[in-house]
Amino acid sequence: MKKFLIFLMGFGLMYAGVVHISSNFVEPEDNVITYSGSVSAFVDKDNLHLFASTLTVSKYAGDWRKIKAIGKVSVETTSMIATSEELDYDLHDKKGTLSGSAIVFLTSDNATVLTDSLDFDLNRNFYSSYVRNTMFRKDVVATSNAFTYGGSTMVLKGNVVARSGKTNLYGDKAVLDLDKNLMDVRGDVKVLLEDATITGKDLVYDMEKEGTFTSNVRAEIAGKKSNVEVISNYLRFDTKKKVYIGWSSDGKVRMWKGKTYAESKRFRYSKDEGVVELIGDVFVYDKEKDVKMWAERALIYLNEDKMKAFKVKTEITTK
Repeated sequence: MKKFLIFLMGFGLMYAGVVHISSNFVEPEDNVITYSGSVSAFVDKDNLHLFASTLTVSKYAGDWRKIKAIGKVSVETTSMIATSEELDYDLHDKKGTLSGSAIVFLTSDNATVLTDSLDFDLNRNFYSSYVRNTMFRKDVVATSNAFTYGGSTMVLKGNVVARSGKTNLYGDKAVLDLDKNLMDVRGDVKVLLEDATITGKDLVYDMEKEGTFTSNVRAEIAGKKSNVEVISNYLRFDTKKKVYIGWSSDGKVRMWKGKTYAESKRFRYSKDEGVVELIGDVFVYDKEKDVKMWAERALIYLNEDKMKAFKVKTEITTK
């Protein structure tokens, strides 16, 4: 089989420099040139390498500027390595669309995106997908309905589901700062940890160990013997130290353990110790025993039926 080596040079491509194309077969027509069989192309000004089964170059507004590649398409640029079933690329705008089972590796930030359709703009170094997609980076896996990336900032929108190690996160939107390795999750946010479920409106998570909720926080924490439910304005969790710390702008953290209700300025829970520590203006009401208590500090144990308090005043109701 005779192989034809075709060089596409010029054709009014003043904005695109030179496009080099090689293939097994070529079919030139007035407004379109079709290449097939082991197609390889290089756009020197864009530093874009392209491999495909079939490729066409067609005229648009009198210029050779539209490229369409189909069949096991591979694309390499200075910022991306990708595969897909189809590629549409405009040599003038340096914009393209990858379609059909696209796998895109963003080399600058070591992130990979799986989607059925992804647009890219080489001038702006900007990438976007507006269909359900999955993103992988380090130990983070996230899916969303829409994805944009540019300048080390990644934005996920619509039914965001993310997993980092054993931490699962859910929200309406997530903004990732890839330089700082931070994820800001917004909307109806929920985090599932090994021993807790936390909900709120805004979460900043460092994608490795620690996160901070900043509004409307509700946490359900499970001990070995009993659970507690906590409501606060702010809550910080550290999955490596296995510690939870909460506080409120109005000075009240509210907590329930069975029939016991408590308030304080701040709380701290250590999973290893199995102890909730209430700090500052502590109030505890044991509804079952009908006992009220005021203290500077109290310890509530989740692995046993036990509580300690310091500098205490109590009120007992007798019948």
